[in-house]
Amino acid sequence: MRTMDVVLYKLPIIQGQEAVAEEWMDLWKTTPEQVILELLSAEKAYYEAYFTNVEQGILIIYLVFSSEDVAKSNEMASKSNHSFDHKHFDYMKRCVDLDNVQTLHSVYQINLWQ
Repeated sequence: MRTMDVVLYKLPIIQGQEAVAEEWMDLWKTTPEQVILELLSAEKAYYEAYFTNVEQGILIIYLVFSSEDVAKSNEMASKSNHSFDHKHFDYMKRCVDLDNVQTLHSVYQINLWQ
């Protein structure tokens, strides 16, 4: 039996940077699935999904992420030399209000049967 972490993040977009956020979401849509799967596998991640919503006039991106260890996966991605990861984090730094990111829900130690 294995376990995994599941986290839901709320990423508010800086007003005026909505076009950058849209480019960021397009990066995910246009990157070959095989590249994404290879990166997630290297991070021991199972799932990563992005959803957008406008709340009180502010674009919000919700991120659902699951892996064996979210903190370790995030650390691995931040140290990655892959061009996709560099672009991904560049977009985040340019458009996400990093001071107001929220972790809305964390579920840890979900048992997975093998």
